[in-house]
Amino acid sequence: MELKECEMLCLKNCSCTAFANLDTRDGGSGCLLWFSELIDVRNFTENGQDIYFRMAASELGMESSNTSSSAQNPVAQLLDSGNLVVIDGNGHNDRDNILWQSFDYPCDTLIPGMKLVRNKITGFNWHLTPWKSPQDPSQGHYAYQLGPYGYHELILREGSVIKYQTAPWNGIQFGGKHNLNPTYDFVLDNDDEVHNGYKLLNSSTLFRLALTQDGFWLTYIGSDGNQGWVVYLIATTDICDKYGICGPNGACSIDKCPVCSCLEGFIPNFQQDWDLVDWSYSCVRKRQLNCSRDIFIRSTLG
Repeated sequence: MELKECEMLCLKNCSCTAFANLDTRDGGSGCLLWFSELIDVRNFTENGQDIYFRMAASELGMESSNTSSSAQNPVAQLLDSGNLVVIDGNGHNDRDNILWQSFDYPCDTLIPGMKLVRNKITGFNWHLTPWKSPQDPSQGHYAYQLGPYGYHELILREGSVIKYQTAPWNGIQFGGKHNLNPTYDFVLDNDDEVHNGYKLLNSSTLFRLALTQDGFWLTYIGSDGNQGWVVYLIATTDICDKYGICGPNGACSIDKCPVCSCLEGFIPNFQQDWDLVDWSYSCVRKRQLNCSRDIFIRSTLG
């Protein structure tokens, strides 16, 4: 978790008094939050761990010009969409003035009305994260999110390693993503944020997406019988769905053996490794580019 994400988590909880990254000296990247008085704090002259204390903005002459009033009669409501919201009971049940909503804090499941968001200003990324295990609700190792910059892509990460990635959004769908017949995707982009969600073609359909502890992206559909939720599709269904399986300048074809080959104009960097089905060393150009005499060739990739 990035430091900015950690800060946002702390700011959203008024009981949070301080935050810090996990010990980065050992490669940690998690988030530590304090919810009480800080005791036994020790200063180090070097190799110390940064900790960020919460204090009033007025203490630093940074009083915000935005004013907000506390709800006098907060009421929690569970909407038909599955969103748990807190509204001001004195506001005549005005759902446009939501004080808090569970859809802003996704765990491992995405249902219609929820969205994955990347804030362009703060860099904060609303993403899905599974439990560590069915018995342990602490944060797991995987995350499913919008790409951090550039083209709009969906990425599955294990820690900092990308395990699966769609092609960019083309205005209709994400290239390379399996078509989900009961739904259609949408991406909205403005000056502040970009977000992705999906809607049902038939509002009576029961449908959800979920990220498992093992990093599988599953889609479930509600059964008309007594079977409950039935797996409709698994996002990563074959070896070619594994991110970068053929290395740079390589292409994967599930109907070929071996599945990896070099793009036209490229050859294996180390043929002996390629013959041993080790494609990590990539493909290199047969001839170096000339710039003034280069051309483009068309290649259709599935």
